[in-house]
Amino acid sequence: MFALFALIRGIWRWFVFSKFKVLVGVWPAIVLSAVFFTAHHIIIMWSFGSLWLVFLGSIGLFFGGIIWAWLYNKYNSIWPGWICHVAADVAIMWITWWIITS
Repeated sequence: MFALFALIRGIWRWFVFSKFKVLVGVWPAIVLSAVFFTAHHIIIMWSFGSLWLVFLGSIGLFFGGIIWAWLYNKYNSIWPGWICHVAADVAIMWITWWIITS
């Protein structure tokens, strides 16, 4: 299921980044796509109730968004970013499981 969601986000990133790239150039497009990626996740993280956790998570998400947009631009493919995103999701789920069960 996480792999499917990561694929959908990769397709979204391809669409958003590609449009921004035409309008404003590569690096502004990378940053803008990361901003929108982060904004989407802030809405989800807000349900956790801790502003501090939302802030910390947003920093990581923003830099992840930059990395994934950069990967898309470098390889002109959603697959490197998809693989990286799935790896991040697996790591997050493992850490969460470890915290809950410890």
